[in-house]
Amino acid sequence: IKKTCLNLLRDSVLYWSEMGDSCSPKLRVLYVTFEYCASQFSGNGTASMSFVRGLRDLGTEVKVVCGGPKGSDSVNTEDVACFEVSNWSQHVRQSAWQEWADKIRSSNLPDSLLTFSPDIIVSVDWESSLAVQNLIQKMQCEKPKIVYYNYRVFYRNSNNSEQDKEWYKAVERSAMVGSQHTICLCNSDKDALTDLLSDDIKKDFKISILLPGLRQEIRNLATSMTDGSQRRKYLLCCVRIIEEKNVDAFVDIIRSLSKANYLQTNNLIPYMIGASASAEYRARIENRLLEVCPDSVFSDFVTPPELCAIMKESYLNIHPALNEAYGMTIIESAAMCCPSVIHKSSIGAADLLEPGREVFVSDFSNPAAVAEAILAINDSEYHAVQRAARVKSLSYGERENAEMLLNVIRNTVEA
Repeated sequence: IKKTCLNLLRDSVLYWSEMGDSCSPKLRVLYVTFEYCASQFSGNGTASMSFVRGLRDLGTEVKVVCGGPKGSDSVNTEDVACFEVSNWSQHVRQSAWQEWADKIRSSNLPDSLLTFSPDIIVSVDWESSLAVQNLIQKMQCEKPKIVYYNYRVFYRNSNNSEQDKEWYKAVERSAMVGSQHTICLCNSDKDALTDLLSDDIKKDFKISILLPGLRQEIRNLATSMTDGSQRRKYLLCCVRIIEEKNVDAFVDIIRSLSKANYLQTNNLIPYMIGASASAEYRARIENRLLEVCPDSVFSDFVTPPELCAIMKESYLNIHPALNEAYGMTIIESAAMCCPSVIHKSSIGAADLLEPGREVFVSDFSNPAAVAEAILAINDSEYHAVQRAARVKSLSYGERENAEMLLNVIRNTVEA
């Protein structure tokens, strides 16, 4: 019988919690992530802030090196060093990851960073690898160990050309081999990363799965809810408005539901939330959806209270991506009593939420089939999934994730 990732996480968290603080000397961690607190455009920045906050809450000393758009000077502090780049909107081969690394190499690092002497560096995704190399060359310390934190397996992107796919394979393999430990967000990503390794190192290579926990600010807002019985008027889609997220499928699903009078009968309105790297693509998606439902609502990046307020009024969260390392909004909407419909495979959040019991699943490569599945959901089934999803999402949060991450970091330092 297959054990769920959550059970394994709970076992380890319980053990390390019982050990207490007396056996855990304060660690110094340098967290290197392209996107952090400056003008976030994806879930990467949100995740990094959550992970860093969790580590600090456990008493770990963390300094962050990140990127940001022009005008990001205000985010620089004793604990955050932000290097500005010209192209700020994507995590792809064509983005400014190399410019970011070059800025680090050519700039004067702040004294707080030069003298930090980290025990370990956490390097987020392949795009941080060159930045980490440049930092190590400039910092006045012995070369620290590296944990490679893979937020997403880029070679699996559905819109990759063959050339892009091979390029991502090479840089992701290099990032793994250049580290002492690799972390990813779900089982399918672990399998994909393992496939990059040669047989002679595959057996002993260390890859951990750490499911992201529900952000504390979302958890606080969710637990303040009285119940989930209030009027719900939105069909929500909360992803980046890019081709990779299969956003056209959401429009096609809404079209099918509208033809079946589902929106009209249930007084439901589509609501899309997400930033986009392309104004042209976003405009095309919005125009398509407005043709189907002129009352559709659109928002860019929103604050946690704004997001929770929208989710509290949403009946379903329709997550159209065919491949997702995790999908934090799936967990967040569950906490707000809004269950999700996700693709039948390769969605990391399904490692936490049990398909069929805590999240609805369908085949998002066939939008008409997804619409039929939504039409078939009855009240009893809906409320059962709604309740179970909320309980599960609230059971694993930022602190639990941070304890697991700290466990990996400490073991890597001491190895």
